[in-house]
Amino acid sequence: MTPDEKRQLKLEKELALTPVSNFLEDYEADLGDGTKKYRGLVSGFTEVDDLISGLDRFIILGGRSGAGKTTLALQLALGVAEKGTPVIIYSLEMCRAEIITKLLQVIAHEQYRYDIYANSIDLRGNDPNLDKDTKEAIKSSLAHLNEVGKLIYVRDSVNGVPDILDYEGDRKKKQSLKSIYQDVTDAKATHKVDRVLVLIDSVQDIVKAENAQQTQAEVGALADLTILQQRTGATILATAQKNKASTTSSDDYGDLMGSMSYIHKPNTVLMLNTPREMLTGKGSKGGLTKEQQQEVRDIENDARKGIPSPTLLKVIKGRFTGARAIPLTYHGAYSYFTGGKSDRYVDFYDECGLIDD
Repeated sequence: MTPDEKRQLKLEKELALTPVSNFLEDYEADLGDGTKKYRGLVSGFTEVDDLISGLDRFIILGGRSGAGKTTLALQLALGVAEKGTPVIIYSLEMCRAEIITKLLQVIAHEQYRYDIYANSIDLRGNDPNLDKDTKEAIKSSLAHLNEVGKLIYVRDSVNGVPDILDYEGDRKKKQSLKSIYQDVTDAKATHKVDRVLVLIDSVQDIVKAENAQQTQAEVGALADLTILQQRTGATILATAQKNKASTTSSDDYGDLMGSMSYIHKPNTVLMLNTPREMLTGKGSKGGLTKEQQQEVRDIENDARKGIPSPTLLKVIKGRFTGARAIPLTYHGAYSYFTGGKSDRYVDFYDECGLIDD
């Protein structure tokens, strides 16, 4: 029996009031044999994989605008594709070309140890006067993406916001755009695999705007994503925006924009903290001192010059891993993250309480 047939049989059992003993045979067969290190999909970003035991089930990655949510999510997704798992990216904020550029920047760094500005690709990629090293890095990265890209699909917002599950109403009103459920099913069949990574950027944008009851719409969308995950076995990684109050707040739970469903429904909720939030998160009720404010401004000015920034990745809800946090370094100018502390800001990490054991 194929994995999909097993999953369909399980769904059929769920329709009846079935005692748990009827599920134990399948449960025992699915238990690990000790050969897998992580619960979820391996991204190759060791620090993150270790933090959350791989990408598993339904994950929210939150953060302020500019914190690097999309960058980190794409880097993880690319790593999953490199390991042979299909990835479907729903980019509701960026167009397909922007996503491709970011993927190329990650590949250039990870495969060729070469950092490229987005403008060097977008504005000068075919410039005959572009320096030889950058030109070669772009060419090599394109060739690499041409291979791994056979497992990567990008849908942007050109055709609107897709339905999450199959449309159940009047078939004449069905959108021409396939549902996410259909895309996952097609990807599994095309590549003859049981697992697919679905990346949604961002989760707030998947909520249908025409619903006047915003909270109800959010609850419905998150419920549908949970059903999608359980029905298909896909892993869902969705970015989420933080609200304006997050600039001076240390309440990661309350700072996500929208209803509490964004916290309750996912199995794992991650939060990217910027330098300002890292200092605010120390719990100072009086806010940042003038010295700390200047410190943050200096870091932000350095970032504009291409200097990597200190970042904190926190697990604020880990159904399988517990709450933890790790330091990362954000290379924002080149669209990638690295694990550990930036050498330039070791003292800053320590100031924020991130002192190595």
